[in-house]
Amino acid sequence: MKRKIFTVLIMLGILLFIGGCAGVKSAKVSVSPATAKPSAAKPAALSLPVAKGSKVDYDDKIGFEEFPFIKDGNTVITIEGDIRRIFTSDPEGKSPLAMIRHYEEAIQNMGGEILYKTRTPKEEEMGGKKLTELFKTRRIDRGLGTYQFTYTAFPGGNEKEGMTEFLSAVVKKGTAEMYVYVASGKGAWAANTMANTYTEIVTVNK
Repeated sequence: MKRKIFTVLIMLGILLFIGGCAGVKSAKVSVSPATAKPSAAKPAALSLPVAKGSKVDYDDKIGFEEFPFIKDGNTVITIEGDIRRIFTSDPEGKSPLAMIRHYEEAIQNMGGEILYKTRTPKEEEMGGKKLTELFKTRRIDRGLGTYQFTYTAFPGGNEKEGMTEFLSAVVKKGTAEMYVYVASGKGAWAANTMANTYTEIVTVNK
């Protein structure tokens, strides 16, 4: 009798076990694909607008290079960035001083800071080099194959030609940084353009 009861209990246990297993649903595990972190976007390049009435003769986008930057009258630092050089013929009657004052104000209106300026740039020397040589770094040499002969003579020349005004500045907006040279002066004697004013803008976007 005890054996029969024991057998029945075992059978009931088996049935309950089977029923329980049948009622269990397998859990589904969902794996979310890894989301790549977005890389920091490169800030938009800053630019210094050309003065109203000035004609752009050359707009040279040099690309990413090293450049010697005049931080003050005694310090030259090497920076890296996208270099752009713009050479302009300026409106009749505008003096080099008037042009440099225009760009000085434009830079300050952008929130920039004038770091260095001089009215005798061809006489200045820093870091063992003349300012004119530092200014010409990464400048395209067009030689005599240019319709604008003053471009070839600039920024040198005699006392009355070439650049007579110069400034260096920096503009910062968010993470964007733009380092600036502006030089202005009279045209070349050999081209009979000494009555005209020309300006060259160099920008380096880091």
